[in-house]
Amino acid sequence: MGRLLICFPHAGGGTIFFRSWQRMLAGHFEVEPVLLPGRERRLLDPPCLRIEAAIDDALPRLRGKVEAASSVTVFGHSLGAVLAYAFVLRLSDVTGIQASRLIASGSHPPHKPRPRHATGLRDDAFLAKVSEFAGFNDPAMLDLEMRELLLPMLRADVAMHESYLPEPRRTASPITVVRGRDDALISAEDLLPWQDVAEKPIEMITVPGGHMYPVEQPEPMFELLKHYAD
Repeated sequence: MGRLLICFPHAGGGTIFFRSWQRMLAGHFEVEPVLLPGRERRLLDPPCLRIEAAIDDALPRLRGKVEAASSVTVFGHSLGAVLAYAFVLRLSDVTGIQASRLIASGSHPPHKPRPRHATGLRDDAFLAKVSEFAGFNDPAMLDLEMRELLLPMLRADVAMHESYLPEPRRTASPITVVRGRDDALISAEDLLPWQDVAEKPIEMITVPGGHMYPVEQPEPMFELLKHYAD
C-alpha cells in the first residue's frame, strides 16, 4: 500500500463527506474515512461520548491499513481535528508509527476548547447553537424523522468535543493548521496555540471559504494534500 490519508469528520459527519476526496485524490492517497459509531452502516451502534472511546474504536479498525502503508497522513475538521490529534498520539504509543503529518482544520487546539457550549440545551436551542458553531445548516435536520434519527449521534459528538480537555502533549508529527478565510468562528489567532502540542513549528494555511469550506469549497484542500503527497 502507498500513502494513506485517514480522515476524521466534523460533528455529525460520516464517510459520505469524504467520497469526493477519494475520487479527487486517487493516485496521491488512499483515502480512508473514519466511520464512528452511531451513523451510516453503524447507525445502531451506541455513539461515543468521549474522545478516548472514539480512538479506542477507530485504531483497531485502521491498524492493518496503517501498518501496510508507506506513510500515514491524518486529517480532521472541527471535532475531527481533535480526534485526529488524539489518534496521532495513540498511533505512536501503540504501534510506534509516527504520522507523516497531522492536518488540523477549522478547530481550536485540543487544550483550548471553544468558550461556548451546546451540550445540555433543549433540541431547538441545541440545533440553533450547533448551526451557529458550524456556520452551516444541515438540511437533514429539517425532516422530523431524520432529525429524530440523527439527533442522538449529533448530541454525542458535541458532548465528546466539549468534554475533552487534555493536558497539552506534543507530537513529533508535523502539524498543519488550516482555516477558511471567511471563518467567523475560528480566527488565525485561535490557531496559534496548536504550537503547544507540536514539537516542530506548525504551518498555518488560510484557504478560501468559511468554517465549512471542506464541504462548500474543498478544492484548495485537495491541492494542499496533493502537495504533501509529492
